[in-house]
Amino acid sequence: ISTPKTNPAFSPTNILRQSLSSVEQTSNQQRQQLRIYQGACNQLVMSFVKAGPQARQKVMQWLVDCMLVNPGATAMRPDTSKVSSSAMLLNTSIVLLKLCEPFVLDEKKHHLIDPGFVSSAKDNHGVFPTRGDDSLPRLGESDGDNVGNSVPYAPKNAFIPQCFFYTARSLALAIVPML
Repeated sequence: ISTPKTNPAFSPTNILRQSLSSVEQTSNQQRQQLRIYQGACNQLVMSFVKAGPQARQKVMQWLVDCMLVNPGATAMRPDTSKVSSSAMLLNTSIVLLKLCEPFVLDEKKHHLIDPGFVSSAKDNHGVFPTRGDDSLPRLGESDGDNVGNSVPYAPKNAFIPQCFFYTARSLALAIVPML
């Protein structure tokens, strides 16, 4: 969630005529409003995730679709007609980070983060492609789904690795290109 480009408080001509305290007050008000919006957005997504398997599946599918249509976001100069805005990608990452918070903070749940998720194209829905222009490098060699793994991907909890690795991919699309 970001400030609109048409916000008069931040117009180039108006900001130069304001006192420093006025600019700081306006900035603080905008930040507070953004925190409120972000909190509401996080609560909404968490409510959908907790509403049941169908609602959770729809939310996760939307997040997958968001990542699948934005591989060009990692380019040095992303084509703005082909990728979502940086604010949209950043908000997606923040929502995913909030979904990860309960199990990342609990060390007893860390063992549920199964790295086999990344190698299982069936489970990651193509977010981590191994072939084509958008393929992602791997630490180990793999030519396809679960190659190199003698045991097929079968997590104890499917949501935790899904959420964790989708967050990692979302951060790669949103924040890493900004660095």
